[in-house]
Amino acid sequence: MKESINERATETAKKIRKTLKKAFPNTKFSVRSSTFSMGSSVYVSWVDGPLKSDVDSILNRFKSGYFDYMTDVYKITGYEWEGKLVVGAKYISCSRELSPERRARILTKLQESEPDGSWGDFKIHEQTAAEVQLITACELEGHPSQLSGKEVKIYET
Repeated sequence: MKESINERATETAKKIRKTLKKAFPNTKFSVRSSTFSMGSSVYVSWVDGPLKSDVDSILNRFKSGYFDYMTDVYKITGYEWEGKLVVGAKYISCSRELSPERRARILTKLQESEPDGSWGDFKIHEQTAAEVQLITACELEGHPSQLSGKEVKIYET
């Protein structure tokens, strides 16, 4: 059985900040932690940069548990770090904002298929798909992870 360590949300936030900086060195992330009765959280936000799904794949590696809706109980699982089981922040979440310029370019792409559509008319997955198409066509800057193949496998577990 692995040694189990409890850590403060600030420590989890430091690890997340360091990992995101390594994965996406050209993106500025805001990583904030907070403590409340019965738990703690880490919240990550950024403008433009990598897609939310790419950041989520890294953040998931630091989750210390999940809420089991069938039993109405929060289950602590911890996460592995340097050969130890660590229980850190109870909740980890993130949000990404788009700059007005990036959003306008994505909207222009979306309006190719629906000329009268406004931003709110398109679902998030449609917005993301249009952004990915623009990145693939080199019309928008993409933000691929700088993690090595070995590191990516670590974060997928």
